[in-house]
Amino acid sequence: MASMLYQHLAQVVGVVGAGQMGAGIAQILVQKGIKVILSDRRFDIIEKGIGNINKSLEKQIKAGKITPEDATAAVGRIETAVSLEPFRKADFVIEAAPEDEEIKKTIFRKLDQVTPVQTILASNTSSISITRLAAVTSKPHRVVGMHFMHPVVSVPLVELAKGMHTSNQTFESTKSLCQHLGKNVCVSEDRPGFILYRVLMPMINEAFFCMMEGVGTPDDIDKGMKLGTNMALGPLKLADSIGLDTCLSIMKVLHQQFGDSKYRPCPLLSQYVDGGWLGVKTGKGVFYYEPGAADKAADKAAAVAAAIAAHGGSSSVQGSSHAGHGVVSTHTGGTGGGGADGHRGSTYLTPAHYQHQHPHLSGGSVAAASAVRMPFGMSGEGKLL
Repeated sequence: MASMLYQHLAQVVGVVGAGQMGAGIAQILVQKGIKVILSDRRFDIIEKGIGNINKSLEKQIKAGKITPEDATAAVGRIETAVSLEPFRKADFVIEAAPEDEEIKKTIFRKLDQVTPVQTILASNTSSISITRLAAVTSKPHRVVGMHFMHPVVSVPLVELAKGMHTSNQTFESTKSLCQHLGKNVCVSEDRPGFILYRVLMPMINEAFFCMMEGVGTPDDIDKGMKLGTNMALGPLKLADSIGLDTCLSIMKVLHQQFGDSKYRPCPLLSQYVDGGWLGVKTGKGVFYYEPGAADKAADKAAAVAAAIAAHGGSSSVQGSSHAGHGVVSTHTGGTGGGGADGHRGSTYLTPAHYQHQHPHLSGGSVAAASAVRMPFGMSGEGKLL
């Protein structure tokens, strides 16, 4: 029954948002033969998203996974738009806008007006209530959570969440689409953060507290979690990969919804976001990154995912997660040669020196954490994805 529903529902899929998530979602859809309407508020954003899709397809061609003809056909299935009007012909819509509830509600109100009654409206949210998003529409039974992971092309999981009114038909159709895309599915109740980020984000937040309080250096925090818990990527580099702004937004949702102080966002995380240090996508976060680090990070994640798949899904398969992320500043204790993990040397400055160099980021958590040693000294800046 589910496969029949899928064949009916997913002929044309609208994707709202052409950033790293939206572009990735659009790519896996068109590579499975599904037509996509890719929309964002400006054409330059869409053009950048299409450019990222082309880069990803080129890498697959070089790896021998697809032919140039396959890539051309895939891109040919993408229609672009700066409005939601073309979504009138969409059978299924995936919203991949920033993790802001009001922005998402505004989009869902518009989608409710332009899409047919049978169209499923899915949100890629990682923390916001599906029930609340559905409540602004006239068809809450057609709204579902469909949380893809970054990088979408290589991570084999989608987290599904049913809202209070989500129908079984909507859920099964969405699950069927995920399976058609080659994704495994885990199912969460409609709770803040769902499963993945309810567990992951407090860990990342606590890693920031450890860094702020001088419990350990960023390298030692990540090394301890990688080698001690068999993580493929330490929590701080993982946060940089996700985007510190996204991590902060999710922690704020958890704190607001649960009202529990254990979800209080770390002041240092807030300060990094205030200062525009968002991670790989801006070239600096907890660590500094060389230009092109975002592409290298995606390549590394794809390689790790492929290795895990080749070994039957064993999580013990992992390479060095450092080398593929373009990390420049990762060592403690002055400037010197590369250490055991192969990183280039860098300088970690005391908070007083850090504030002198960056007065716009002074005060607050950095001033309070006198033992924290901060990375400093990057050549070149990355660009916001």
